[in-house]
Amino acid sequence: MPPAVSGHRGLFLLLVLVALSVPLPRCAAESATCLAVYREGGAPAVFQSAHCPRWTLLPEGEGDVGQSSPRGCHVAADRGRRRSQEDRAVCALGIRIPFIEHMRIKEVDVGVLAVFDGHNGVEASEMASKLFMDYFLLHVYFLLDGIYSIMFRKSTGKLTYREVTILNNVFNLYKEDQPNHGEGQCWTLPAILDRSFYMEILKESLTRAVHDIDLTFSKEALRKGFESGSTATVVLIADGQIISANVGDSKAFLCSEGHDPHRQNIAITRSPRSILARG
Repeated sequence: MPPAVSGHRGLFLLLVLVALSVPLPRCAAESATCLAVYREGGAPAVFQSAHCPRWTLLPEGEGDVGQSSPRGCHVAADRGRRRSQEDRAVCALGIRIPFIEHMRIKEVDVGVLAVFDGHNGVEASEMASKLFMDYFLLHVYFLLDGIYSIMFRKSTGKLTYREVTILNNVFNLYKEDQPNHGEGQCWTLPAILDRSFYMEILKESLTRAVHDIDLTFSKEALRKGFESGSTATVVLIADGQIISANVGDSKAFLCSEGHDPHRQNIAITRSPRSILARG
């Protein structure tokens, strides 16, 4: 059985080989069976499948991003009046993800900050904080593997609906950035492998990671009778851009030195009483 590798290391190997136009060895790419497992069940299925031996979750307590304090990354939490701290946070900076931009390797520095506001117990927020980075990086890897395999290796396979949607979104953004494009003008796919492409990949990976965590916890809660839940607020910082996503009533605020505190341009957060009433 091959040793377990992180999504980041596997992704780097894949992209380097593609960029050098070297046929991808079978030991580096995912097997067709593993790809089928991913497309059928997402990250949870891959980590549980014997057909994907390179993908394993770290044992409990090892490699926990949320428990470390990387340089320049600080998290503070206040338990308040509650009996226990039900919130969890994940902070990871300096994640180097290699993408292909204009047919060259570009390592994009990605920072991740996620806050999971738990309620009625710690089970949901605990699981979310432990699984998020593994699920997120796995989705980045498999999305790129599927798209690049079609574009560069002339695979006979087909893109999924979501993969086609990603390329369509990028293609439309690319056209908007070209002021003189004509109706009959077209571009090859490698020409649009720019920032728009990898930002779409990151957004889709974030969405899939949150969806998979929700599905995984729902099954666990049903099996063990958990009544806990959690909101989620996730911020990705990549190449000078910010992607923010939230589930539930938790929000992220963008502040700057030029912000005018007297301007009421942000929706007022509901009162704590109304939040507690909704669970």
